[in-house]
Amino acid sequence: MEIQTQLDGFLVSAQNMVDDHYIKNGFAPLQGCKLITISGSKYIKIVAKTIHNGQLQEDSGSAWAFIDKTTGEIFKPASSKIPAKHARGSIMSEDFGLSCLTPYGPKYL
Repeated sequence: MEIQTQLDGFLVSAQNMVDDHYIKNGFAPLQGCKLITISGSKYIKIVAKTIHNGQLQEDSGSAWAFIDKTTGEIFKPASSKIPAKHARGSIMSEDFGLSCLTPYGPKYL
């Protein structure tokens, strides 16, 4: 399977998970977060941008996950610029790697 196709499915599924969390807790649509991608040389960084009072806060954002561009492995952020050492899952799996995620990003090992 092609990584971009799987990444697209991952992003839709992950955003739905995040949205469901904010709706369930009574925050959406005025508060929540939007997942965006930033492509680097080896990894695609997924950033969670804050939504406050219905507006996307462009100056906000924190690293939510990293995706290896060649393998599709999902990594928890070690910092805002680098992934942790061990993969938590893969976007190449049938569930796009959702089993390794929480609304706040990849699970701890």
